[in-house]
Amino acid sequence: MNPVQILVTGFTGQLGRLVAGALRDQHQICPRVLVRPQHLSQDWEAPRGMEVRSGDFTDPASLSAALEGCDAVFLVSPVHPEMRSREMALVEQAAAMPRPPHIVKISGLGTRLDSFVDSGRWHAEIEQRARELRLPATFLRPMFFMQNMGRQIPGVLATGILHGAVEAAAIAMVDARDIAEVAAAVLIGDSPIQGQAVPLTGSHAFTHEEIAQALAVAFGQEVKYERQSSEEMRALLSSLGMPDWHSEIVLQYNRAFIQGWASQVSDTVEQVLGRAPRRLEDYFAELATASVSPDDPR
Repeated sequence: MNPVQILVTGFTGQLGRLVAGALRDQHQICPRVLVRPQHLSQDWEAPRGMEVRSGDFTDPASLSAALEGCDAVFLVSPVHPEMRSREMALVEQAAAMPRPPHIVKISGLGTRLDSFVDSGRWHAEIEQRARELRLPATFLRPMFFMQNMGRQIPGVLATGILHGAVEAAAIAMVDARDIAEVAAAVLIGDSPIQGQAVPLTGSHAFTHEEIAQALAVAFGQEVKYERQSSEEMRALLSSLGMPDWHSEIVLQYNRAFIQGWASQVSDTVEQVLGRAPRRLEDYFAELATASVSPDDPR
């Protein structure tokens, strides 16, 4: 039996929006979406076929109200030093409900308690707390979003150069739309991975040399991969105004990539959805032929 109520957090971000859309369009479920009050006060247009609740991770009362009657919760939030406290606040509120919902949490690269990747360690601590509270939970761990690569395309096309400080690392990235569809299947209780912690990847791990080749084919121009040092990457991120804590995590990701932490391909997407994951080459082709923004959920 499908759950009658699902709460989706992170709706104003890419992944939350995609998950809510998949629940509505593919599973005919009207999701409840949590939106911060400041968004609602900015002449924000309510989405079709969704129930909007005002709330914030820092407001326990709003979380309790949003969780009332929910069978499952999609939990995602941006990487941030306060990510642990924010997500743990929802986990704690969920555990206090008369009938605790199933938590479907997005974790990520390097999710383990001894990780040198700060965000991976934070994810592991949140997962551990959910287990300690005996919450029904499924943890999805995408290694890298294809859409993150897509955002680099304008700069790459302008210069013909794909920069990266990952040496010859192979990265098994995954399309955000596949993550969302997997999450939706788990939220409605229709997947073979219920209650597990699983990686999410595409069907191939790409080096940056291969990514440059795929970009060249899709956009019909020469693209070369130019390696950067960690110091060069740090200086670039600083020049872009990225906070030090965020720059450090990006460099930690690169170190993890070089050590092979994202090189293994998983069959989770195919196992859950019954089809192969979307290919990076096809994603690039979409952007090239349809002039689709890297953030477009199509």
